[in-house]
Amino acid sequence: MKKVAEISKILWINTILFFVGWTMFFLIGADHPPPIGFLWIVLFIFILDTIQYVYLKGFLMQLIEQKKGLFTKNLLFFVSGGLIITVLVSILQLVESKELSTAYVLIWLGLMLGTGTLYAIVFWFFNVFLLKVFRDRV
Repeated sequence: MKKVAEISKILWINTILFFVGWTMFFLIGADHPPPIGFLWIVLFIFILDTIQYVYLKGFLMQLIEQKKGLFTKNLLFFVSGGLIITVLVSILQLVESKELSTAYVLIWLGLMLGTGTLYAIVFWFFNVFLLKVFRDRV
């Protein structure tokens, strides 16, 4: 029972920090005060946060069990997310402007794959750190 409670704490630490961190990151780059359309970004962050929460439930158990190849699977999960976001943003751009340059797509692809890779690495080490902090209880 104690193990479940500690894993739940790790899940909520991740969830809250992800939501607050990414919202603040985008808020820093937004106009001040942010336009009403910023709520779409907050909704998108919430959706990604929910996906991460579901993923993290299985990920933590595999991390505790030290499953082989988990780092690579984690990396592929977040890089795939970056690829999906690139496709969605490109489709939205195409629908909105009926025009899509190769440079635009390549820049988005580079940014999202880079962000996905960096986030996967930070996510991995952050959760390894949290498991060590809660090691006596998990």
